Amino acid sequence: MLQRLRTQICIVSLVVVGLVTSVQADTGSYMTAKEVLVLMNGNSISGVFGDNKAYRQRNHSSGIAVVAIKGDPVRLIPWFVDDQARYCEDWSEWGVFCFRFMRGDKGGVFISERANGKQMEINWHEGYIDINHE
Repeated sequence: MLQRLRTQICIVSLVVVGLVTSVQADTGSYMTAKEVLVLMNGNSISGVFGDNKAYRQRNHSSGIAVVAIKGDPVRLIPWFVDDQARYCEDWSEWGVFCFRFMRGDKGGVFISERANGKQMEINWHEGYIDINHE
């Protein structure tokens, strides 16, 4: 009887650990190329980068992102998803910057990670947002 109870507790523990791991994988695993494309195509992102520079951008299905960084002129930046499932932007003379995306733990927030391991949160918006800053 005691052995059966121990076995049942072990099984329940394994199931709980499996469920927790599954949920963590959903919010902590990298997105596939298809997921990244669906996420970015025809939608917008915003956030802060570097020395607290606020940005807002709209990713058009033509492969051009309209990017507004507070205090700078609006830029048209080519974007694409590469064969490593990374979202990339071609900033011309500054180079091509690529990021891997993970789902955050709250809706509409994603974690982007550069090749150097540096991470930042981005705010995702369905459709196009106003890119003008207050």
